[in-house]
Amino acid sequence: MKLSIVRDKEFYKMLITITIPIALQNLISFGLNMVDTVMLGSLGENQISASSIANQPYFIFTVFMFGLASGACVLTAQYWGKGDTNAISKIMTLAIRASVICSLFFAFIVLVFSEGVIGFYTQDKDVIVLGAQFLRIIGFSYILSAISTTYLYILRSIENVTVPLIINSISFVVNVALNWVLIFGKFGFPAMGIRGSATATLFARITELILTVIYASFFDKRLRIKLSDFLVVDKLLLKDFLHYSLPVVINETLWALGQSMQSVVIGHISSEVVAANSIAGVVQRLATVLIMGVANFTAIAVGKQIGAGNIKTAENYASTLLILSALLGVVSSAIILIIREPFLTIYSVGGATRSYTLQILGIYALTTLFSCFNSTNIVGVLRGGGDTRFAMYLDLVVLWFAALPLGGIAGLILKLPIPLVFFFLTIDEPIKLLIGLARFKSKKWARNVTR
Repeated sequence: MKLSIVRDKEFYKMLITITIPIALQNLISFGLNMVDTVMLGSLGENQISASSIANQPYFIFTVFMFGLASGACVLTAQYWGKGDTNAISKIMTLAIRASVICSLFFAFIVLVFSEGVIGFYTQDKDVIVLGAQFLRIIGFSYILSAISTTYLYILRSIENVTVPLIINSISFVVNVALNWVLIFGKFGFPAMGIRGSATATLFARITELILTVIYASFFDKRLRIKLSDFLVVDKLLLKDFLHYSLPVVINETLWALGQSMQSVVIGHISSEVVAANSIAGVVQRLATVLIMGVANFTAIAVGKQIGAGNIKTAENYASTLLILSALLGVVSSAIILIIREPFLTIYSVGGATRSYTLQILGIYALTTLFSCFNSTNIVGVLRGGGDTRFAMYLDLVVLWFAALPLGGIAGLILKLPIPLVFFFLTIDEPIKLLIGLARFKSKKWARNVTR
């Protein structure tokens, strides 16, 4: 299969209309992470490290939720192309129920075993104490986040991107404002430090859930989900949901665990490297904020066309978006290299942390060339096309059997320089590009999964 370019103006209009709001949501998430690290960074590197490590369980949890929602979107995007909103409503309720059940498990772990969870990532006692304080508050937000995140994500699969953007924007403002008040003790409130950051996030999640419930109950004219819908189970759709969602859930969960294991490797090197990686991650997310919008748009556009029976159109859309992603990879890498030094000026960190951050970002600039293409191909093309099992194998096998072992050996046994450690930890990206491109050209990924 040759890579081709779509020349339909309506396609590019749809690309901009959907991608930009999704990218803005990613930018909001990035902005919140940056605000947290900047505010906490003014209190010391231990605060940054503790926050970064304490957010690892939440990262795994949110990726798990993303897996559930993405798995549901494999079906909902195609049913949207078919025009069957009744099936979409049923899939939505299945996904929300599953996410709530899983959130209870995650919340129990972080609330009951707070210090043990942080101690898994680092041996620094000060960081463990601070991180445990963060977890004992943030853990209560898991259940709230499960409902709103799943609902808003699936809403995007039926081309409603405005409402999620508005709700996330309001939540962001609440979070940032309360961060400033509670971390530093403004307006008569005590200065709570890292506990203030966690409390602000909890209240932001409460706000997000309230707004989501209000919209779903009174304003959603497409799906019209009712409380009674959660008491009914369509067995055929449940079977499809499990068949197509489980590979995505497994994919995202094990991928997140893999990323978390990378944090274990990094955490056992030094707290300066942990802080440097946290800052470098913010820069990388800023530079690649648009690509996740493109990847999500790809899943929507490809899934919708396949559901409508337009396989050839879906293939042309996929080809065009993969070319665009490759170009965005070059742009993103250049942005990382350009802004890395000026960006560091907003952080109050020592010389070692600064040096490590610049080294890590040099490696991220290289791997971003590949990761942008991979994101669109795996999250967008393969999943949107219903090829969720191959996407799972592609994402996980190279990560767990190449990148993690090589990175662990480089960092913990051979004690290689930091750039080499991070190179091996991210070596899965160029390998995935080669295998993923071959799968795309085979055309085996385009599957109509609707009934």
